[in-house]
Amino acid sequence: MNTTRKVVDMVVWSWNPKVDGNVLFENMPYVMNRYRFIRKNPRYVLYSKHSQRKLISGKFVKIFLTSESISPKMNECDWAFGFNLEEEIRDDRYMRMPNYVRLGAGVNLIKPKSYSPVDILKSKRKFCTFIYSNRSANVRNEFFKRLSKYKKVDSPGKVFNNMPMIGGFKTTQELEYHLRNSMYKKYDMKVEFLRDYKFVISFENKEFLGYTSEKIYHAMLANCLPIYWGNPAINEDFNTGSFINYYDHGSMDAVIDRIVQLDKDHDLYMKCLAQPWYPNNRVTRYTDEDRILNRFRRIFG
Repeated sequence: MNTTRKVVDMVVWSWNPKVDGNVLFENMPYVMNRYRFIRKNPRYVLYSKHSQRKLISGKFVKIFLTSESISPKMNECDWAFGFNLEEEIRDDRYMRMPNYVRLGAGVNLIKPKSYSPVDILKSKRKFCTFIYSNRSANVRNEFFKRLSKYKKVDSPGKVFNNMPMIGGFKTTQELEYHLRNSMYKKYDMKVEFLRDYKFVISFENKEFLGYTSEKIYHAMLANCLPIYWGNPAINEDFNTGSFINYYDHGSMDAVIDRIVQLDKDHDLYMKCLAQPWYPNNRVTRYTDEDRILNRFRRIFG
């Protein structure tokens, strides 16, 4: 095996000066095993918001990558990664890369034969949780209020907070200080927190075709049943039989009726939990390591 990593001189145009390629792709070991990113005499520039694109000068290879529901402008970049379906963008220089992919989703979501819904259900001591800091997501907020009429929904985040923060921190400043060495450690803490819960509200901030963030992925890692809304094409990413998909039910009341049914019927809950996260329990084209690495080879060599 070739252990020599290709050095890629790239600047990341970001609000956080500590963010570089090694940080952005640290949860994609198949990428990090091939590339080492430095910032010395950059040949590549990776950016997100289009407003920042105008501030980039020089003859860089321009790469657009976003973690938000923003469509790339292909006339402003050389390559792009985003959430839009590839059939929508229709440009060979574009690849769909949802947040959950960059945060490590892949073969780790394939359920082994030893996967035991019985044992998992025994470990679930709590009903449902809701962890958010964005207060302007009206659909998500309304859902929390309605589901809370059935049972208490635990909320350790800023929105509808009704319990201590994850990790027992008193302020977000304390949490950020604790996590200062890695922007992703908070996700590990979040997944551990979720493990006690049967259900997780995994709504996106807004509805956007193709936009699947890390929210549903983290619930899956914790073996919870996600309750999902946001990307009407979520079936492109995951098996909708393995979670509660708003788009399969058509209304908020119908979704809540389904949650109540699963909460009261343990056999039905375990039947849903036994479903594979991926269709046919195989990685999709979006989590196919070879496909992703081939795109990086086209860009970086």
